[in-house]
Amino acid sequence: MKKIKARTLWIIVGILFLIAIGLIFAVQYTNDVLNKVCLVSLIVCFILITILIQFASFKSFGGQRNIKYKTKEYETSIDNLEDKLIELGYKKTKRVYGNSYLLIDNKHAYKVSIINSSNAYFSNTEEDKSKPNKELDKCETFLGLELFNEIDEDNFKKLVEFSIQTKNIYYTAFVKMDNGNYKCLNYEKPNEIHENCYDKLMNDLGLKEIINEGE
Repeated sequence: MKKIKARTLWIIVGILFLIAIGLIFAVQYTNDVLNKVCLVSLIVCFILITILIQFASFKSFGGQRNIKYKTKEYETSIDNLEDKLIELGYKKTKRVYGNSYLLIDNKHAYKVSIINSSNAYFSNTEEDKSKPNKELDKCETFLGLELFNEIDEDNFKKLVEFSIQTKNIYYTAFVKMDNGNYKCLNYEKPNEIHENCYDKLMNDLGLKEIINEGE
């Protein structure tokens, strides 16, 4: 993504937008399995468009103006987050960069990635051999959180691009600081749809916001 020019990214966004419009019409005139395929493809298109717009905007305007992001710092009351997630029913999947944990609660999906190697994460060529989780198709919201236990300076700068919020998705990243606390470099307040799910995940991880004087 780093080597792709901003102009190319904007062209891809335009193409995906046209595809999305076509899928919107297709959803209205298809039934059963084909309708579901079109709907899932439409959701994927909108996710990709959201992500690519952020990358394209950063490449187009990042060097021309300073963007001030809102940060938040959290302390945790849990010594071993991974053991706690398993205790709460999250399903563990081993990855080259660490582990990921998934919990489906009614129609809400929660995914936590524990990243122990940021280089392995950002250069990940691991083939996902896991079977598609059919339960995810029934979920109305998806909340994803990437927890980086270590990260180098170059990759650290990428974390502001991780905060994404749409009608069905809330996604962000935290990085572990030297003092043991976690920091979100680009905090976006969850909307009403995601607020309860966000609070639940923070509670599951024992994360409590540190309020500084004057805030």
